[in-house]
Amino acid sequence: MTMIETLTSLLERTLGPGIKIRRVLQPELGRIFIDANQLEMAVLNLAMNARDAMAGNGILTIVTSNDPGDLDDDVPETSFVRVTVTDNGCGMSKEVLAHVFDPFFTTKGDGQGTGLGLSQVYGFITQSGGHVDIVSEVDKGTSVHLFLPREASRRRSSD
Repeated sequence: MTMIETLTSLLERTLGPGIKIRRVLQPELGRIFIDANQLEMAVLNLAMNARDAMAGNGILTIVTSNDPGDLDDDVPETSFVRVTVTDNGCGMSKEVLAHVFDPFFTTKGDGQGTGLGLSQVYGFITQSGGHVDIVSEVDKGTSVHLFLPREASRRRSSD
């Protein structure tokens, strides 16, 4: 059972009955060397942001895949496992997107958010040797792509 499969029941309880969770999980993902608890917290944080963007009703999709998709022994230095969290919520403007990783930046009202969630996700992923990409369109939704370095990539880049 993958971490995303295990996390789904927690997400269902946390997000509430109005959020439907779809999982598209590629079998045989490459191995990653990353703190599992921090990855769970990152996905949970993204899911809670998505719930807020969908005002408690919508579809949250979590996709896992190899990027690029080959699993040869000779893994290229830029090989990642990708975890994508997508919502069909309100989306973000280009102006908001430009600041989403800034500490303490939030679009939520007073007392509704600290503005630390996405900056913590960004910090954790980049410190782990990965990167984050966000695609968003107002009134269409948001996709957050977490690129996690595959184990052989990490080992090769530190040699």
